[in-house]
Amino acid sequence: MRELARHLPGDLSAAVFVTIHFPASQVSYLPQVLARVTRLTVQHAISGGRIESGHIYVAPPNHHLVLHPGSMALTHGPHENGVRPAIDPMFRTAASVYGNRVVGVLLSGCLDDGTQGLLHVRERGGTTMVQDPAEALFDEMPRSAMEVMPIDHVLPIAKLAGLLERLSGEEIPGGGTVIEQRNIDISEMEEPELRDRPMTGVLTALSCPHCSGSLWESGEGGRKRYECRVGHGYSPKSLNEEQMRTLESHAWTLLRAVEERRDLSERLMRQSRKQGLHRATAHYRRQTALNLQRARMLGEIIGGNRELAAGPDEKGDASLREEIRRFEERLEQDSPSQ
Repeated sequence: MRELARHLPGDLSAAVFVTIHFPASQVSYLPQVLARVTRLTVQHAISGGRIESGHIYVAPPNHHLVLHPGSMALTHGPHENGVRPAIDPMFRTAASVYGNRVVGVLLSGCLDDGTQGLLHVRERGGTTMVQDPAEALFDEMPRSAMEVMPIDHVLPIAKLAGLLERLSGEEIPGGGTVIEQRNIDISEMEEPELRDRPMTGVLTALSCPHCSGSLWESGEGGRKRYECRVGHGYSPKSLNEEQMRTLESHAWTLLRAVEERRDLSERLMRQSRKQGLHRATAHYRRQTALNLQRARMLGEIIGGNRELAAGPDEKGDASLREEIRRFEERLEQDSPSQ
């Protein structure tokens, strides 16, 4: 993003909106970083702020950046693809308001946030661009978009900037599209609206990694999307990543519990030995050995499945999920003998 800003002219006759995934608990200094290399005015987006040419507006942490006619807004809507801010809401709302006046650009990044939003830009007559994957530090995001739709321009950063400058100066036939009143986007809905809205698609046996609610599947191919009742939405790749993260977190929690049980049984064994309680010492020695075996087994399960790449369907995380289930059953079976 810094390289793109560096090559943009100070009199760019367009506004630039930037969404970069950023931890909610951190302070973003991206506007200051970009301001050092560009003559454009850079700032965090302000809810209700007026859109001005020659400005770069950056989505602040923990807020989606969405566009209205002539203004922008920040929302605290549901996470999309496991993140907030997400790229898709920005692309969707920009395309819904400005249609063929929008240029959607995807740069280096992991997974596929932005792909469905960029498809929305294309369908509304906008221009689509991605950074050349060969140049990108992380090529998954631009490649994902290229797999789903024909991209108008695939270029290295420096050439993307030059093209943006040229396009911003071109006349659009009829002055371009501006929709004065668009439908409310899901990223702008409050909880009551989210819960009361009709769900579309097919109810699956999958659960939302964020809230554990049921997921509905809609769309086909590159448009496929998974969404829960309260609005958490996922693309297939992002859902798989979030499911794996949830499973691994559960496995690590189990491992910590087993390690703590091993530590406790070892302490009790030493205490019993000092007190001359031979039967108790033998019992806790067996428990220590058993919990050590469990910890090694669970460690192997975690390590052996870390690169699991199954798709997000009812069989998606079968390997890791099934192994953890069997491990928990063994814990339950062993418990009465303790």
